[in-house]
Amino acid sequence: MSSSPSLVTSRMAHLANVQRLANSARNIEEWPFPWEQMPPDGRVFNAMSPAAVEAPAYGAANQVTLCSYEIPDGFTACIKAIMRGYQGSGFIEGSGDIVWDIDVDRPLGATPIIGWGLPDYAANVFSLGSPSQGPWKVPGAIIVQSGTIRMKARTVANVSVGAPNYFVGALVGWIYPSS
Repeated sequence: MSSSPSLVTSRMAHLANVQRLANSARNIEEWPFPWEQMPPDGRVFNAMSPAAVEAPAYGAANQVTLCSYEIPDGFTACIKAIMRGYQGSGFIEGSGDIVWDIDVDRPLGATPIIGWGLPDYAANVFSLGSPSQGPWKVPGAIIVQSGTIRMKARTVANVSVGAPNYFVGALVGWIYPSS
């Protein structure tokens, strides 16, 4: 079975475009993409819980911030790894007894109409990464163009609260100048 002439022409044009992009000095800063490899003018950030955060009493009003990172003006953040976990008793992974959120520009106690939750990383019921094994690598990256990124947690039911039951959290990545 042979390819149609228009399909061959389309493939050749596509390959020529890829080759031109790869060889172009004009586009050298765009390749590799800044969310795949930190640009030379990028800076690493590690937003971590300053210490383990004691598990609060049940309810959304008792949400706690595990870590936060304020993106400097003129920069874009690229989150490459996440760690969020609970160390204590009563938690069954995925049960909904603990809810983790990562949001932008939504301070503790603010209504959901302020700021925004990161797609796929708001209202999650499972941990990611661990202090012993390190952060979980994000497939691709989470790109945030401005604001304050916060990782929060709250207990809903069945888990033990107060010491010695703790949350930990970390956001790891880099920032690079916005274009």
